[in-house]
Amino acid sequence: VTMAPTTLAMLQLAEAGLIDLDAPITDYLPYFKMAGEGSGDITVRHLLLNTSGVPDSGDAATDWNEMTPDVDDEAVERLVRGLAETALLFAPGEGFEWSDIGYHILGDIVAKVTGQPYETYMQENLLTPLGMENSTFLLDEVDAALLASPHIEDDDGAVIVADVVPYSRQFASANNLYTNVEDMARFAQANLNRGELDGTSILP
Repeated sequence: VTMAPTTLAMLQLAEAGLIDLDAPITDYLPYFKMAGEGSGDITVRHLLLNTSGVPDSGDAATDWNEMTPDVDDEAVERLVRGLAETALLFAPGEGFEWSDIGYHILGDIVAKVTGQPYETYMQENLLTPLGMENSTFLLDEVDAALLASPHIEDDDGAVIVADVVPYSRQFASANNLYTNVEDMARFAQANLNRGELDGTSILP
């Protein structure tokens, strides 16, 4: 569910004049590039609509046990810089492909245009204003007793509890919202009520 709050954050930044939805993302991340023609033409709107040509990362559940989490503020920038050899699936605007990687890139844009980590911006501009008191994007802030257990299939196809929580900070803007039903209901209410909840407006 993390992509919906990230989308709202991008609209907040557009409203504040910090980004232009139709500007190339290289305006905000000059180090961004991907293999193939057209990576310099990808806009924020392309990423939001999953029409950028950036591929999805696929099912990484089998890699969880081998994953070394990145927990520093530069994790997402390293991910974006590491895309240079990854090929676009199609020219921007010429197709549709659901892409978590596209949303990782958006998380880096949030950090660069605001000058603060994605998680900090989201706490200050979404979670706290909406009274989402049981929500965070940082695993070390989660009450371990309330953390849901991720499940995967074993080699025989049986569903089992995974040994590790698939957390790493470069995935924050697509994957890392830890929340509960009550807080997500508050987020939904604000969206249904044109960006306002309990007298607080998070988006005009």
